[in-house]
Amino acid sequence: MLAFLWRALPIVLLAFGAVLFAVLLRGIAGGLRRAAPRVPEKASVGLAAALFVGVLVGFGFFVAPRISEEASALAEQLPRSVASCSGLPAPSSPSPCSWRCSRSSRRCT
Repeated sequence: MLAFLWRALPIVLLAFGAVLFAVLLRGIAGGLRRAAPRVPEKASVGLAAALFVGVLVGFGFFVAPRISEEASALAEQLPRSVASCSGLPAPSSPSPCSWRCSRSSRRCT
């Protein structure tokens, strides 16, 4: 029985997420119905879904360039950081990873 519940956990979590999403859409639709009482209930839920998707797309539109810049900077900086940590630094020269380097492994961990 426990194995079945363990295997069914993703389905239960998906159902829980669907219920939360439905509650969110119904809440937005309720606000739309209060603002425009003549709009039918099904149409207000559809408008709420469209509004939610529009907000997500708008957020992605404004955030995507920044994420792209950060990913490019990471791709450029990461090889240099790994290369600087590959050997044992001299005791007098500080290294970004000198606190993590060990003499026995000659690598940063």
